[in-house]
Amino acid sequence: MIPCVYLFQEVFMKQVIIAGVSSGVGKTTISIGIMRALMKRGRTVIPFKTGPDYIDTGFHHAATGRASINLDLWMTGEANTEFIYDMHKNEGEFAVIEGVMGLYDGLGDEKSTGSTAHLARVLHVPVILIIDGSHMAASAAAVVLGFKEYDRDITISGIIVNNVSSEFHFRMIEEAITRTTGIPCLGYLPKNAKLSIPSRYLGLMQEEEIENIDSLMDEAASFIEKHIDLDFLEKVSEGYEEEPRKIHIDPRAPLENICRGLKLGLARDDAFSFYYEDNIRLIEYMGFEIIPFSPLHDSSLPDDLDAIYLGGGYPELYGEKLSGNRTFLDSIKAALDRGIPTYAECGGYMYLMEGIEDAEGKYHKMAGFFDGCSKMTKSLQRFGYAEVQTKSGINLKGHEFHHSRWTGPIETSLSLSLSKPKELGN
Repeated sequence: MIPCVYLFQEVFMKQVIIAGVSSGVGKTTISIGIMRALMKRGRTVIPFKTGPDYIDTGFHHAATGRASINLDLWMTGEANTEFIYDMHKNEGEFAVIEGVMGLYDGLGDEKSTGSTAHLARVLHVPVILIIDGSHMAASAAAVVLGFKEYDRDITISGIIVNNVSSEFHFRMIEEAITRTTGIPCLGYLPKNAKLSIPSRYLGLMQEEEIENIDSLMDEAASFIEKHIDLDFLEKVSEGYEEEPRKIHIDPRAPLENICRGLKLGLARDDAFSFYYEDNIRLIEYMGFEIIPFSPLHDSSLPDDLDAIYLGGGYPELYGEKLSGNRTFLDSIKAALDRGIPTYAECGGYMYLMEGIEDAEGKYHKMAGFFDGCSKMTKSLQRFGYAEVQTKSGINLKGHEFHHSRWTGPIETSLSLSLSKPKELGN
């Protein structure tokens, strides 16, 4: 098969990465505020998220009305990530990429693989760096200087100082940063508890769980507009008017329409909502007709499915309602017993076990296709990138983040072997 070749023309594209010196400095709140503020200026904003994240992308959707796209260099590689980015950013005029953790936090290797900095290098996107100014003044310049000098192959085009106590406090920080590093400050944000997004163990609440989410987006935009120089942000985000065409080999080409005529059932409701947008688009590209269903509300699976996809989410929060929908549980177990190909991950896998014990210790009976149950704990059980190998020798990459642990018979058959990436020392 001849691979499909895509030509992407760069046309004065505005693009920026919103990064932080660490987690917890306000990346998500500031990113969604910037996205919404740009939307209010009439810009078509295309949102992206660095790395494997389901929660932040939901807030991006709330801010822009568009599905946010994950960009993960470790899972998809540099060429595929660049293809994904170029394909989606051409849908609008301003690409805003939210970073992950601290700017250089990745696998811990020399390239900082998977980090926000790695993405900035590959995509040639300028970085706006957020620092927390709450407990420093001139020392902020030393922090910024260290980030600037750590990797000269990326461009830090501006600084946003969060959690500032006063205008005078900001001017002290700004003067030190500008004098020492030459990097301009775009503005500062005073402390504002009203804009704090509630946390849960995965990081943040989901967008649909927060009341008046649209009002919160507007408030964040107004806060950004008041304190951040968006005109300057737009200026430093400008791309090149004339750049050579980028030639991409479409990595999806061999899969086009290979599943035409087949129906795939997709679990999608409040309990199951963790999906990477490009995975769903790839399934459609393969020719599948996607039939959504709800384990919370439907009485049975849709008819005539050829495959089932149960994604992640928070089934433990809906344990009583899921357990009470016995007709649907019986329907999905019967489908699996008949041998319908099914992929279940995270919360979807928990749903297919005998039961789930929630954080309060209450047990909820589930589908019972797999032996054992899932028990929620107060501490993080698994976190980080992982590699798996199937019995047939297929290698896959993924990411783990969960507070649950499986309890069941040791003799349960496993089809995958799990390992950490070599870059992590395992």
